[in-house]
Amino acid sequence: MTVPSKLERTWSQGTTCVVLATGPSLTREDVDYVRRFHNQGVRVIAVNDAYKLAPWADVLYACDPPWWRLHRQGIHDAGVTGRQVTCCENEFPDIECLNITGNFGYDPDPRNIRTGYNSGYQAVHCAAHLGARNIVLLGFNFSKIWKPAAAARSGISSGTTRPP
Repeated sequence: MTVPSKLERTWSQGTTCVVLATGPSLTREDVDYVRRFHNQGVRVIAVNDAYKLAPWADVLYACDPPWWRLHRQGIHDAGVTGRQVTCCENEFPDIECLNITGNFGYDPDPRNIRTGYNSGYQAVHCAAHLGARNIVLLGFNFSKIWKPAAAARSGISSGTTRPP
């Protein structure tokens, strides 16, 4: 049973948030460096498997229900204590769920999210909802390769070679 969520502005005005994605450019050294600032008030959102490097993050964000099923035990074993947020219906009552209201842009309603067709985009949306003014991206590699499997999960025709 999914728990509807509302990401109220709970962070101080002007907060800096680092969003850790899982691209090959993200290193352990980067995460260790960010942790020093986290201890001084910088907020952190881990996207998908980035929780393995930053189980102390304020928020763990992932979109896909199969990912949540696969990683439930790993999340527990890693000692993740931050909020867990998604935009997809799932069977886990402790994962907060935002409503999808489109693919691009920003929805100012803290109950809603735009997908951008990937979890990193959605995590940036969450950071803005929570009150981040400065958002730093690490591990975002902005590949130009559009993967048909991701398109199929998004409801886009499997023949699509790039996002609309």
